[in-house]
Amino acid sequence: MPFHELAKKFKVLITSAGEPSCFGLNEKIRDSGLIRFHVVPSAYHAKKSERVGVDGIVASGLEAGGHVNPEGLHTMVLAPSVARVTKLPILMSGGLFSGANLIAALALGTQGIYMGTRFIASAETRAFCDKYKETVINAKEAYRTDPTLVAWGVFGPCRYYRNPWSLKMSDLVKRGASEEEIWTFEKFSTDDTVAEDAPPVPPVPSESGG
Repeated sequence: MPFHELAKKFKVLITSAGEPSCFGLNEKIRDSGLIRFHVVPSAYHAKKSERVGVDGIVASGLEAGGHVNPEGLHTMVLAPSVARVTKLPILMSGGLFSGANLIAALALGTQGIYMGTRFIASAETRAFCDKYKETVINAKEAYRTDPTLVAWGVFGPCRYYRNPWSLKMSDLVKRGASEEEIWTFEKFSTDDTVAEDAPPVPPVPSESGG
């Protein structure tokens, strides 16, 4: 859909995962009247985005869901680093879900927060099935274990919910599987079809700590 058509329904466009000036996107977006924020994983990329002429920055830390920079900074470290090098409006992103997070973001020099995963489980969300929503709600931190993990897939590194499928995906990458093998696994397998030799999912301890 052309940007000028998008501008009839939306005010803000968020772009990520690439050179912010490629394909002449910035000029096309600006001409449409849309406000453009670009997602960055570092202060270096924030400065680069400002030079290109974006309207704002989303400083996305390692805790973010979906596509992430596996060598990126944690959110609370990244946000003030970005705030020191740009005068553009900044939204802090990555592992945020509450009013307390918003207060922290403002204290670190940003102008707000950008949440994604937090809204997946909302009643208004129609892009995700109930099983997906329930997984987000019921996810618990296991003893010394993050309930998520970062693994490489066909489209680069992503944060996944820790289960047999994502553990197998991580194992494929670690042992140097071909892109075709990873793509086939990612596209056609489910938790129910994952091989029995997949790494086990760490157990969640009981309330008593056992």
